[in-house]
Amino acid sequence: MPGPGPFPGPGPFPGPGPLPGPGPFPGPGPRPTPGEPEEFGEFRQRNLVPFYRYYNPTITDHFYTTNFNELGFGRSGYRFEGIACLVFARQRPGTTPLYRYWNPTIGDHFYTTNFNELGSGAQGYQFEGIACYVFPTQRPRTVPLYRYWNPTAGDHFYTTNFNELGQGRGGYIFEGVQCYVYPTFPFFGR
Repeated sequence: MPGPGPFPGPGPFPGPGPLPGPGPFPGPGPRPTPGEPEEFGEFRQRNLVPFYRYYNPTITDHFYTTNFNELGFGRSGYRFEGIACLVFARQRPGTTPLYRYWNPTIGDHFYTTNFNELGSGAQGYQFEGIACYVFPTQRPRTVPLYRYWNPTAGDHFYTTNFNELGQGRGGYIFEGVQCYVYPTFPFFGR
């Protein structure tokens, strides 16, 4: 059922689309390709997928998805900013869901591993589903996914690069480590 908003997608909301579960990685299957870097074979064996990052300057919203087809290289006002990190498409031992919410009033996507933070929807946020699976605690080769909030712009922002905003700047307040994910650089360059 199409959403009432300007975004194409299967969801009943004006965001890029609800997620009953993580979207498929549009790349090749899990078999290693002859000659590919060893790390990329490991990437596929672990069932990791890119967590794509987008930004919409009109509504000041950062959006993240494992489904590249939701927004591709950018549409509906969203600009593609690259791959934020690597996450799991399916639950693996030791992982927890990263839940996705959308607040149409302030134009903000919110992600949390704590379902009780907003439950099935609260404070104007609508529950959209599970974005992906992540680690709640540090594991070998994982890095923190930092969470920020800009109350003036009404925007949550997530990054593995602490130097992007540090303890907070540009109106963003540092809220802490949301979860742990795999960095992109072993697989996609620095």
